[in-house]
Amino acid sequence: MTLPTPSRPAAQCSFLLLRFRAALVLIAITGFQCAKERAEPKADPSCPNILLVTFDTTRADHIGAYGWRHARTPVFDRLAEEGIRFERVYAPVPLTLPSHATLMTGLYPFYHGMHDNGAFRLDDGALTLAEILRRHGYQTGAAVAAFVLDHRFGLDQGFEAYSDDLPAATEFDRFLVPYRNANKVVEAAVGWLQTTRRDCPFFLWAHFYDPHFPYLTPLSFPFYQGLPYDSEIAYADFQLGRLLAYLEETPPNDRPTLVVVTADHGESLGQHGEDTHGYFVYDATLAVPLVIRLADGSRAGQVIPAPVSLADVMPTVLDLAGLPVPDEDEIHGRSLAPLIDETPGASDWFAERPIYFECYAPAYSYGWAPVRGVQLGDDKFIESPEPELYRFAENAREGADHNRYALEPEVADRLKTALDELLSASLKHPRALGTPETLDAEAIQQLQALGYVAGGQAEASQTETGADLKAMLPHYTALLGAQSLIGSGQVTAVMERLGPVARADPDNPRCLWLLAEAVATNPEAAAEAFPVLESAARNPKFRAEIRTAYLVNCGRGHLAAQRPDRALSAFRQAAEIAPRNAFTRSWIAVACLHLGQAAEAIAATREATRLAPNVDSLAVQLGLAHICNRQLNKGAGVWQGLLERAQRPATIWEIAERCSQDPVIGALAREALTEAGADGTLPTPVRAAAWAAAGQILFGAGDFPAALRAFHATRDLLGEDDALVRWWVARTLTRLGRAREAQPLLERARQLVPDAVFVVVDLAVLEHQLGNTGAAVKLLSEYHAAHPDDVTAANNLAWILAEQGEDLDRALALAKNAYRHRRSSAAFADTLGWVHIRRGDGESAVYVLVQAVGLAPDNPTYHYHLGLAHRLAGAPDKARAAFARAVELAPGFPRPAWYEEASRRSQ
Repeated sequence: MTLPTPSRPAAQCSFLLLRFRAALVLIAITGFQCAKERAEPKADPSCPNILLVTFDTTRADHIGAYGWRHARTPVFDRLAEEGIRFERVYAPVPLTLPSHATLMTGLYPFYHGMHDNGAFRLDDGALTLAEILRRHGYQTGAAVAAFVLDHRFGLDQGFEAYSDDLPAATEFDRFLVPYRNANKVVEAAVGWLQTTRRDCPFFLWAHFYDPHFPYLTPLSFPFYQGLPYDSEIAYADFQLGRLLAYLEETPPNDRPTLVVVTADHGESLGQHGEDTHGYFVYDATLAVPLVIRLADGSRAGQVIPAPVSLADVMPTVLDLAGLPVPDEDEIHGRSLAPLIDETPGASDWFAERPIYFECYAPAYSYGWAPVRGVQLGDDKFIESPEPELYRFAENAREGADHNRYALEPEVADRLKTALDELLSASLKHPRALGTPETLDAEAIQQLQALGYVAGGQAEASQTETGADLKAMLPHYTALLGAQSLIGSGQVTAVMERLGPVARADPDNPRCLWLLAEAVATNPEAAAEAFPVLESAARNPKFRAEIRTAYLVNCGRGHLAAQRPDRALSAFRQAAEIAPRNAFTRSWIAVACLHLGQAAEAIAATREATRLAPNVDSLAVQLGLAHICNRQLNKGAGVWQGLLERAQRPATIWEIAERCSQDPVIGALAREALTEAGADGTLPTPVRAAAWAAAGQILFGAGDFPAALRAFHATRDLLGEDDALVRWWVARTLTRLGRAREAQPLLERARQLVPDAVFVVVDLAVLEHQLGNTGAAVKLLSEYHAAHPDDVTAANNLAWILAEQGEDLDRALALAKNAYRHRRSSAAFADTLGWVHIRRGDGESAVYVLVQAVGLAPDNPTYHYHLGLAHRLAGAPDKARAAFARAVELAPGFPRPAWYEEASRRSQ
């Protein structure tokens, strides 16, 4: 069936047709790759600017314009009033990377080859929207928000500027992929717009990740109680408003702007037993919003009910910009201009066109059957071991109780045939199967945080083989629960959840990964997982990177259990599987340092730096290995190179921090570092780094007098006005009971770095210890007012307010918000527990303090607080046990202020 042509002015249609035919001739003569590199010097004067905004994880029925009564999306709703709203829009995949690949190429995943996050890179042969626009004279820029859209996965093709600068993962966010909120994305987008030329139109893509789980709305934005997901959508909507306001108030050029706002996929929110996305292919995760505001403002308020796909966005943008649209034998998507122009027959054509969808992530990550299917008008077919058919004209619901597959086989066969024909049809260019992406250890860890195994299996079946997802839902739920427990440090409970899955599904990549995480986190609680993982590492069914990761985590577990010889064996086996993996070589070096084999550590780290020459952590490790081997000049040379490089030179404090992260290596290295710091023949910055590293190691070991000497030596080399050396000296003096000497040091440090939260927090805590609680509250309140999204400041302000006891409602609000952002932090859980204690709510205090103790079982203060909470909740036996444990763990010097009370109450 031929798509009806929209009724446009004859001259324009003729002009576009000539340009399109010329483009096809060019492709035929020069080849696809050459065509995509060709660029026209100037855009047509009639070409508008183009703004494309994609909300991550946003389902259509949680937008106000789509009827959600709890929505707070005024900007999106205004765009719908000023533009065209498409009622039925379907994502091809409930995952970020493959869905965006379809949006940018107009191709379905079985053609562009991107079936999952992290496992593949978009093939260079794919032609993207940005490449086409750039060839037609557009300036192209993108600002993305999450690691899954990192440039290494290929969506940067065609963008002159691709901003994917993301914060590093932190100890608090171990199971969160690094991302930046929409405010930072808007800042990056505006920054790029300010660099554009006025004589050329721009194409800007902005990606807002915020609605993605765990729904961490910034503290400064209203959090709607009971609606965390909607709060995140509201925040993204607010930031969309900021971006649009900038374009309206400070337009980069005189051209009008075509605005397109959509989402990559939805969120299940518990429907069908799925909490988030990336598992089932029901409408909860596939139905997304789409609003287009035309550059000339026409068609305002138009609503289009015909079903469309995200694959249609690319050709539609080109068509509405007055540029050639790829032919129907080049892409799967179709321009939606006939629907917008209300061309006769267009609605019927789109209603009779099959729209493809799939989800292969469960096949890659769990080894279960993939799902795929088509939406055809009001009918939906899902191909899986237990197929599904839904007739939405009769019943809009999905799930086992509404499956019509067995009842209407003729309809099912018709849709199955449509799916088969769609899959078998060939386009003008060969299928791009997706370039396998080789991932380093850091990248794999970042993807694990989202629940992706990054292509855990070497290949995922593209047939119906494997377990049906509906049957495996209990295992899926157990695995997600185990992940959350690992994040909160409850490894014993993790093993209880993973055990049944491992026995029933022994080759499940995700289960094996979580076992590996448990082993690395707590080897004693997960001891039975070692042989399971070592066996999995020999299974060629899994990708080499994943098998390597299993062994690396086993090695980390052996190190944690003080078995460095077994750790070294595991790391060496990993290196045999992935000989070009730099981080595996780095772990070999770490194990060698644990064994006191400095020369072997040097050799392994040299090999790691050869494989990954621009990684700071490896260079720091190489210098440290030389220093431990008493090759001070060689170690100094490596560190000096880091400190003096032209692009973003390292600081002595970055080097010191990396050197002090492993307490075992620190204990072995501190004497050598002290020797390096005292060697007057070495460069001054290197000596300062050595003293700073020795000081941090000694501080961590509780040797505060020696740490103070090391930091004083660092100060002598750096001068009085290095804020960090003042901070470390002050911290050490406080631990030695010399708080009044620390106070002026912190005050001066605050003057030097007024926005450094760690300085402000320590100064406030010190003021409180000196009896100036009012001054502490004032200090933190002022900082919190200036930095409302800093959760560390909010958490400490909650603590001091609770100590003051005068504004406990405010303390509770601050502590709850901070804890919501840092659920895996023992300190944040303890703060919330302490606030509950001060408010007299023992049961609520027990709930969070049990988590604090689970995350930091050796912290005596947390046990003491738990004792208070149990006592308040009316559980005296549990209170005595907690007090006894606090006394047992309390340091000999200085004794905590609560020590005598806890001793008395433990009897």
